[in-house]
Amino acid sequence: MEGTPFKEGLFTWPLAAGDQPYILGNQCRSCRKIFFPKAAICPDCLVEDKLQELKLSPRGKLYTFTIVRVPSPGFKVPYAFGYIDLPEGLRVCSQISAPEPLEKNLELGLDMELTIGQVREEAGKPIIGYLFRPVKK
Repeated sequence: MEGTPFKEGLFTWPLAAGDQPYILGNQCRSCRKIFFPKAAICPDCLVEDKLQELKLSPRGKLYTFTIVRVPSPGFKVPYAFGYIDLPEGLRVCSQISAPEPLEKNLELGLDMELTIGQVREEAGKPIIGYLFRPVKK
């Protein structure tokens, strides 16, 4: 996939077809709390050197979503945006990739999976990020 990641170190970039992408968080080795995006220090126990990188689950459940219909530079409308609950106890904000009509293909509690794709355009070039999409049945 061609493009520029919208933020380095936020997700893994699959190198081969069939590779599983992951979003990257971290976990405090002291109190075991998990963070996404990565924390610089643990805000719970204030330990700086105890955070280790963690690949977060690529599946979760759709907690809530909205459909964006007002255009803004670089984004094609309509698109969905929402929160995904991961098994690690985190709620992740993400664009959602789903077939149109979006309101008929998305529902609360839907099983979602992580994918990597274009999230917007900048100066005619694709900006790549993580998205969640409904799990194919």
